[in-house]
Amino acid sequence: MVFIKRISKKYMKDNIKNFVKLTKKFEGLHWYENNFLIELDGKWNYSFYAEINMKLVGFIICSKKNNYIHVHRFMVDKEFLNEGIGTKLLCNLCEKCISENIDSIQLKVDKKNIQAISFYNKYGFENIEIKDNLLLKSVEVKKLLKILKSKVKANDTCSTTT
Repeated sequence: MVFIKRISKKYMKDNIKNFVKLTKKFEGLHWYENNFLIELDGKWNYSFYAEINMKLVGFIICSKKNNYIHVHRFMVDKEFLNEGIGTKLLCNLCEKCISENIDSIQLKVDKKNIQAISFYNKYGFENIEIKDNLLLKSVEVKKLLKILKSKVKANDTCSTTT
């Protein structure tokens, strides 16, 4: 069973090696300990992780900018792709955004990362800018949550377990 929980500063510090190890599984997407520990506005309020059998299998790290959330890093362990973990992470983020009147979510994705682009397009993210090798994508939170809830299994939930 997948558990989605909000990332606390303490959890991040206690599990930093697991976060770094997960990024090493993806070529070109590696973050170091200092990247994970950078203080960002709203980071500990809008970032979530996924666990299966007490093993970190995914995370979404975000910050608040004006009235939108920016996703800095979003990963699911390759062993657990296509199991709905990314959907659940996004769903929890959306519910948090709605509870705090956040209108939209934005992120940047490498134009070569076809799998990620496909995932974001499936959930209604639209291109708003193309710069160098990056696409800036955005989606309205209410629209995204509606799509996400239609994808979450009937006996499953979007809600965070703490």
